[in-house]
Amino acid sequence: MSKDNIFISNMHSNYQVNLIDKILCNIQENNQPGIVVDYSGELIQKHYDQGRGDIIFNSSHAKSSGWDFLADCRHEDEIGDFFNRLIQYSTQDNTVNIELRDISNMKIIFIDSINFLRETGSFSFKNLKMMLVRGDHQEILQNLAGKKSIKVLNNTKNDLIPALLRLITYIPKLEDFDTNQQNSLFSINNYFESLKQG
Repeated sequence: MSKDNIFISNMHSNYQVNLIDKILCNIQENNQPGIVVDYSGELIQKHYDQGRGDIIFNSSHAKSSGWDFLADCRHEDEIGDFFNRLIQYSTQDNTVNIELRDISNMKIIFIDSINFLRETGSFSFKNLKMMLVRGDHQEILQNLAGKKSIKVLNNTKNDLIPALLRLITYIPKLEDFDTNQQNSLFSINNYFESLKQG
């Protein structure tokens, strides 16, 4: 089987599950790594093997690991790339209407908010949402003092925070990547680096 990336979309669910089953069986036979997004849990039941080193990202699952987002997004440009993916994901479905002129400002606030939570040792997607939900404009200004977003927040209308919050809460499964206290964090970058090194 090719080691190229495969993305499966816009198929009838039964065909999609059958195709993914076949691909996963092939991956297992060849002892290859793979990443599967499985919201239903069907594929976990059929294919999950803890002994092989399989990882589950789902906070409601007892064997779930947390995604080490900060290990995979160490730099501002990587956090920015993640933000861009959220924007692409949300605007493709036309469920979040964000004006283009606001996207670059929202990106600055998103990066600075994550860096603030990183610096205070309290990063999680849940805490990111809570910071934007419960924080009024003044509290957010205080938290982000000295960062680039202060200029943005002082020079733009106050609806950027609600727009950013709508974007984040639109992704209902984002909190599934947060840490399950009993289990370790998992870094995708570190995992693939370890595969390269054998």
